[in-house]
Amino acid sequence: MPRTNKEGAGGLAGASRKVSTDTKNGFQIHHIFKEPTRTTSNQTITMTISSALLSHGPTLLRRSKASISAIQQQRLFASASSFDKVGVIGLGLMGHGICQVAAASGVHSSVVAYEPEQQYLDKGKERIETSVAKLVAREKITRQVADETLGRITYTTDMSELADTDFVVEAVIENMDLKRDLYSNLGNVCKPETIFASNTSSLSITEMAQFSGRPQNFVGVHFFNPVQIMKLVEVIRTEETNPAVFDRALSWVTDIGKVPVSCGDTPGTKFLIGAVANEDRKLL
Repeated sequence: MPRTNKEGAGGLAGASRKVSTDTKNGFQIHHIFKEPTRTTSNQTITMTISSALLSHGPTLLRRSKASISAIQQQRLFASASSFDKVGVIGLGLMGHGICQVAAASGVHSSVVAYEPEQQYLDKGKERIETSVAKLVAREKITRQVADETLGRITYTTDMSELADTDFVVEAVIENMDLKRDLYSNLGNVCKPETIFASNTSSLSITEMAQFSGRPQNFVGVHFFNPVQIMKLVEVIRTEETNPAVFDRALSWVTDIGKVPVSCGDTPGTKFLIGAVANEDRKLL
């Protein structure tokens, strides 16, 4: 409760003050309000409100200095809100949709679609082209937009084509042994700053991050089926994920027209959100 004191020498004669103290973010903020003072000459009322005074100033300074290293680390990843060149591994049910959405967003100069076998690459390409053609037929997009979308995609069976990508989304089958081999190879192929993201809905992001050799540059980006329609995307971090990397992954999801939901690497959370998303899909 505010307390009222009389001004002493050096204060405003005849004035009283109320002092209230709030604690916010670990700091005490003192608000000092001058009570109205009536002058005898012209009977006008004046009020002076002092600016808030922050105590523990030295503590604030120390905390600011301690955050410098974190800020410098984040600046390493702050040159762009999105990624110039992205890769998608696996063009199955989920992967072809992720590839299509990324290309359609227009925020990437190139999207590299990778499958290790030509037959699966061809099938994935056909899926994307068929999906885009349906959008044109329904007049959801123009032929020009369709051509621009398809023109951004490069199809390959050569993993080295992913070497200079900025962000790679993996959408292969849910087999940890397969993912172990994939990430071990991918970690050796891609440039050190490339960020990896798995679309897994059930496997451990933390475990896959270790396979890659760059756990600080690893996240989960769990899309829902059908990718082209469903807006929700879970963005999953591990205890080792660089906060700036995580923020860029969140921004990327927004950039491609989706709605990101921040999650930790816990199967229960992913299961719960997945169940809600599936119920929503039934209403479409």
